[in-house]
Amino acid sequence: ASCVFEVITGDAVPEETASRLREFGYFVGERQVTVEGSDPAPLQRAIDILRSGRVAILEVRKARQSLEDLFMESIMETQKTTGGGGLA
Repeated sequence: ASCVFEVITGDAVPEETASRLREFGYFVGERQVTVEGSDPAPLQRAIDILRSGRVAILEVRKARQSLEDLFMESIMETQKTTGGGGLA
């Protein structure tokens, strides 16, 4: 299962910093950067980019998956282990 982390910033992320983050595939909101994956390296990279851009980091949190996301993940795993087909 994949993790999603949210990095919450004190101020809006400047465009130059946001552009650098997007180069690595991160989603950048006004005061939030979303990092997907269970590997800690991309999260550390995002934090490093924010700090080098002098962006204040208020919080780093693991985002909770919605019930819909959990359901779809379960369906996809079931299809992988049973050889695929759709729902009956």
